[in-house]
Amino acid sequence: MSIGKIEKKFGYGVWNLICRKSGSEWAVIGEQVRQEIRDHNDISEQWNPGDLIASLQLNTRARVGLMLYYENSRKVSIKEFMDLVVLDNPIPDRLYGCTRLLKLRNIGRLGFWHILERLSTLDLGEQAGNEWQRKLELLRRYGRKEDLPRDFMGDSMIPRNIMAC
Repeated sequence: MSIGKIEKKFGYGVWNLICRKSGSEWAVIGEQVRQEIRDHNDISEQWNPGDLIASLQLNTRARVGLMLYYENSRKVSIKEFMDLVVLDNPIPDRLYGCTRLLKLRNIGRLGFWHILERLSTLDLGEQAGNEWQRKLELLRRYGRKEDLPRDFMGDSMIPRNIMAC
């Protein structure tokens, strides 16, 4: 049963149960949703927040932080999610001015870096890839350099210290 069907049947009280899924269950759900996202290739299409978060295959802390943030949201688009991660009109040289993500409970710097890494390495379709490259350029241009992952400024976006998370 998909997260969306569970949500319709039991309501929003199932978020805590969803957060407790084992890693393999999240991987299966995430891969199914990621395939749907790739097939639709539309960044403005609305998704169940739990399904979208599952598709990113995040570590537990980042996943729970996002689940809490989207707890009362019915739907969210990939574009809206990317806007949470990197603002379209960032404030130069202030990491908090480039993202609203760090203001969320339980995310923190490592969660932020992990989400950057997942959005940069997962295939969510051509539209999502193009939009994410545009967002990364904004973050590289306006983000405070000392707050960004070491490998972020080069060709590789995968922060080495996150891979263990």
